[in-house]
Amino acid sequence: MPALTKQNGVALALLLWFLAAMAILVAGLMGLSRLDSQSVRMYMNQARAESLGDAAMRLVASGLVEVSGADTPLQGEVLLDGYRIWVRIVPQSGLVDVLAADVETLAAVFTGAANLEAAEALALAESVVEWRAPSGEGNEREGPPTVGVLEDVMGAPGFTRTVFEYAKWYLCVDCNGGKLDPATMSDELRVMLQATGAENQPENDGSAHDQLRLREPSRVDTRLSFGGDAIFQRSAWLQPGKGIGRRYPAFKVQNLQFESDSFVEE
Repeated sequence: MPALTKQNGVALALLLWFLAAMAILVAGLMGLSRLDSQSVRMYMNQARAESLGDAAMRLVASGLVEVSGADTPLQGEVLLDGYRIWVRIVPQSGLVDVLAADVETLAAVFTGAANLEAAEALALAESVVEWRAPSGEGNEREGPPTVGVLEDVMGAPGFTRTVFEYAKWYLCVDCNGGKLDPATMSDELRVMLQATGAENQPENDGSAHDQLRLREPSRVDTRLSFGGDAIFQRSAWLQPGKGIGRRYPAFKVQNLQFESDSFVEE
């Protein structure tokens, strides 16, 4: 009889161990299922943001998007498929040309966008200026560097991918000869440049428009919300009279309104 009791106790212990193991396994599977569901929802929202953003950009190119107001002539909104989409035009004349901007302007962008210390930002700006020069210390080229896309600026010593991802929204390559137009730059960039004295107040051209106007090659940013914190931005380059050029994958941002946060992927 004692032997039978002992066997029953062992069997009960094994059963409890088995049940505990199964509970852990089921909990793990449920966790993986939730992660899979979140990933699927994320990819679906990205795909929808890209599709709706591209559609809004085509409306911008056709002059069919109304401006938000007189104080924001480069911003507007449009309703598509039940979603309100915020749109902003960033002309190339309002971006910092990495092949022509001075050291102070570049350093201001690296400090404000990539959150570099002042000394580090200045050193990186000087590195970019030296890299783009036809010749110089550590530079044996007989002419300026061959630059096809903005990413080529990472050829400058010290220009990391991390810095590039933060700063790329305020930079362009061989786009305006360093003649930055205060009237077309974004508010984020204007704030960055205020500390350097390089920024000037924009001048009103005296004209008013009801629709957004694409007057020069520009980056067009779109933002829309799918509820809660599912707010996405889609950006691409457009030229007047042409289709959508280079596109950036949609990514999450914190707010619908522009100038409310930096373009940092979550």
